[in-house]
Amino acid sequence: MKRVVSIQLEVLNGTTELRAAQKLTAALRSGGFDVVDMGNYKISNVERTTVIGRTTDKSAALSVASYLGVDKTRVLQQPDKNLYLDVSVVIGKDINQLRIFK
Repeated sequence: MKRVVSIQLEVLNGTTELRAAQKLTAALRSGGFDVVDMGNYKISNVERTTVIGRTTDKSAALSVASYLGVDKTRVLQQPDKNLYLDVSVVIGKDINQLRIFK
């Protein structure tokens, strides 16, 4: 289902799995999300995928989490005006258990 409102996000690989960020980026883009950046997270042993809202409005983060199948308990709000995006997704070791890959 394509999104009507554009949600800009970054995808950060928090695992040692090669090309995990590319894999998740492709899945998000096919769902209509605007992935504007991709890279590695500061650590590479994240257990569970986390969605971080970067604005004060949590709805964008919840929308991304819902699409991916990430539990809402794994949605954090960390607004950052220096990041020109709505959401950060930190990939965890559970990437292959996310709903979009089942």
